[in-house]
Amino acid sequence: MKTTYIKYVIIFMSVLIFFGGIYILKSLKDGDQDSSDLNTNSISQTNNNNGKLKTDNYLYTTVDNLSVRKSPSLDAKRISTLDEGVRVTFLGNESANVISVKLRGKQTTGPFYYVRIPSGKEGWIYSGALSSTPVYVEDYNAIIIYNNDDNVDFLIWTKRDIQQFLEYNNRKDIKLITKTDNFSEVNIINDEGEIIGVENIRRTVDKYNYGMVLFSKGKKSKSIEAGGEWFEYNKLCFIEDYFRLKKSCDDFDLIYN
Repeated sequence: MKTTYIKYVIIFMSVLIFFGGIYILKSLKDGDQDSSDLNTNSISQTNNNNGKLKTDNYLYTTVDNLSVRKSPSLDAKRISTLDEGVRVTFLGNESANVISVKLRGKQTTGPFYYVRIPSGKEGWIYSGALSSTPVYVEDYNAIIIYNNDDNVDFLIWTKRDIQQFLEYNNRKDIKLITKTDNFSEVNIINDEGEIIGVENIRRTVDKYNYGMVLFSKGKKSKSIEAGGEWFEYNKLCFIEDYFRLKKSCDDFDLIYN
């Protein structure tokens, strides 16, 4: 009887040890898996953070002809110039010196940032001319017409006619402005319709007193001073050529008449 009891105890202990061993091994395996998942998540999170950091390193120029300089100073050698809205990569360094510069009528203060530009060159740009969000300038397109156009006897295309020609081409983004004595600026508006600055074009406009001056973002302005009947007949064609309109002045002339 005693021998039989001992036998059952041994069998019970053996079964307990067997299943206990299986449970321990399973727990160890699950622990390793959890640890692996944690490491994977950590790596994934690190990669995501690195990706975000890289994205956040992009800055955008907010003015035209922005100088990229060899060292952080306005007197330093210019190595390149950038148009407005160009994306650059901030390389993490900013200058110890801080300067104050007036940009588009607003006083700005800040250091220089060390950046890489699209061409691959690296240099310093004044931080006050950079934005962390993309810059979109939509309607820096303008036609400046001088007051005395309305006094010309042979005038064929009036301001109203030119506006209709622009609408005919679905170009409502082009401002049509009559030059007055106090005229000086064209508003620069972003894609949300907010005025983000002004472009002072008075120096160009005041050179002339007859005809019209054409302006377009990122393009050299063009003045049309010519008078006489020839100028009037070709006025719309000048506009068509400068703004590269899709519908021609000749077709509009036929429709208009």
